[in-house]
Amino acid sequence: MPDRLRKYINEGLQRKGLQKKHLVLELTSSKSQYYRFINARARPPQTFVDKLVEKLELDADVFWRLYREVEQVLLQNSVEKSMGILSSDATPKTNEINLPTNGGDIVNKLWNAARYHSHLFIAVVLIIFLAIFILDSSLNHQVDRESPKRRYFPTASELKLKPFSKINGDNSIFVRDVTIPDGTPITINTQYDKVWRVRNTGKITWENRYLKRMTPQGNSLCMSADKVPIPKTIPGEEVDIQITFVTRDTPGSCRTDWKMINEKGDIYFPNLISLFSVVEVVTQ
Repeated sequence: MPDRLRKYINEGLQRKGLQKKHLVLELTSSKSQYYRFINARARPPQTFVDKLVEKLELDADVFWRLYREVEQVLLQNSVEKSMGILSSDATPKTNEINLPTNGGDIVNKLWNAARYHSHLFIAVVLIIFLAIFILDSSLNHQVDRESPKRRYFPTASELKLKPFSKINGDNSIFVRDVTIPDGTPITINTQYDKVWRVRNTGKITWENRYLKRMTPQGNSLCMSADKVPIPKTIPGEEVDIQITFVTRDTPGSCRTDWKMINEKGDIYFPNLISLFSVVEVVTQ
């Protein structure tokens, strides 16, 4: 299974005419760390995936599907090796039972092995719960970007906004900063337009949605409108969202965070990291 993911990445490298060593240097601090991510020995941070997808023009959904396949194979191999359920002297077939679960053959083998090796029963249960947790989190994975600068995010209750119930099939992904990359220096008392590009990766058309400012307004922060409308966006389509800011009158870092809401102010994707803008306000 890892070969399918590596093949997908290599096809992107060939298509873009890039060498792997150059890609590794751009994405990670070392070659070993790169391969730990690609071989699912450690889950890659979203910043790594975003850069990889953008650099090689890959499909993020395909990447995560292939990555989950690698995770599941590694988990299955690890469990089978530790429990010895692949050995020829496995439990008698006459005493086996079939569990009504989506776990398939591996769960049935674990269960029957546990019945004849009771001292390992607790370990089996823990492994099953771990497998269910990994599969569930992978299948419900929603992509959003992470930032090492992020320390605190206002909650919905603090902002007196009602979190919106999760809608099956509704999803989004941050594509890139179209204008004003994070850390851009801008002089005091200056108006500028920030544009984010996001993609509707779900199956629901976005209509009557807005981008809501989560950061309170104040003289010590960059000023902007409280919310802006998001154009109608069908599944698979990308949309640019623009906010007009005015920098504060003193130098320093200025950050604002934004969430997607409906007309009533309910938040879509309340558990995902916000879109955010960070600029460095300077005197000249």
